[in-house]
Order: sequence, then structure tokens, then C-alpha cells
Amino acid sequence: MVCFPHCKINIGLHIHAKRKDGFHDIESVFYPLPLYDALEIVVADEMHFRRKALRYYATDQNIVLKAYQLLKNDYPNLPLIRIALLKNIPTGCRFRWRIGRWC
Repeated sequence: MVCFPHCKINIGLHIHAKRKDGFHDIESVFYPLPLYDALEIVVADEMHFRRKALRYYATDQNIVLKAYQLLKNDYPNLPLIRIALLKNIPTGCRFRWRIGRWC
């Protein structure tokens, strides 16, 4: 499976209570931009994750692997997979308008 997760800017954010799972309930308004990453996931004999960044991005917690583990907790028979992530979109606050273009 190959998909192209799109970029979005968080225009408004209101954070509510923290949930038991460590996340927060939020209200938010997003605006989509014509940029995207590339994500490929295939069934494999062993778990493998590879990423490549065309631009700078923060290397905080890896939400791709975290999402897989959460699914695996609910669906123990989920197969092992190989994940390839090509980052075109900088993450977090690193994304800003500069001299007539996004960078």
C-alpha cells in the first residue's frame, strides 16, 4: 500500500482535558496545503521502518511505529510490516512562510 499524507496547517487549537491514554481532547481547525509525504507499507517477515527526509524535520517520537503498536495491541494477529516514509513536510513549528514560499 502506498499513500500520500497531505500537509495541513493548524489555524486554531483549543486543548481540553487530558485523557487516560495520555492524549488530549481538542477542538481544531485545519487548512490543507498542496504538499505531502510518501508512505509505503507492505507485509514482511520482520518489522522494519525506514525514513528519509528531503527537508529538516524533528525526530521526536515516531508516530508511525506508535500507531502500528496501538493497532497490534487491539489486533494481535496483525502481520509484521515494512514501512518506508519519505518526509517532504517539516514537522512541528519548523514549517513557516518565508520569502513568498513555504519552507
